[in-house]
Amino acid sequence: MNKLYLLLKDLTTNKQFFKYFDTEYEMDKFKRKLKYSKKIMLIEDSRNNWWVGYDE
Repeated sequence: MNKLYLLLKDLTTNKQFFKYFDTEYEMDKFKRKLKYSKKIMLIEDSRNNWWVGYDE
């Protein structure tokens, strides 16, 4: 099984970084919280879901 990760971008420093997860539940929980962040943007989901311009 592949490791679950999100590729994120810090909008204040313009740097990209990965955040790794053990379960899909943890990953989904983090993505729900990320939806309200003004400093971090989601770029890529390891489950092949692309979220550039994520604004749900």
